[in-house]
Amino acid sequence: MIYLDSAAVVKLVRQEECSPDLVAWLNTHDDAPLVSSALVEVEVPGAPRRSARKP
Repeated sequence: MIYLDSAAVVKLVRQEECSPDLVAWLNTHDDAPLVSSALVEVEVPGAPRRSARKP
């Protein structure tokens, strides 16, 4: 079982610097189920707004 926190989920839905590395690593563990917290539903949709506010 692989737990994905909100930061990891964001890297899967939006291209970021480490996104290809994460996808490659997950592909080597494709037999493991992916799980996450219900917080992802709240934190991930707000990620684009938070990154737009960063200087």
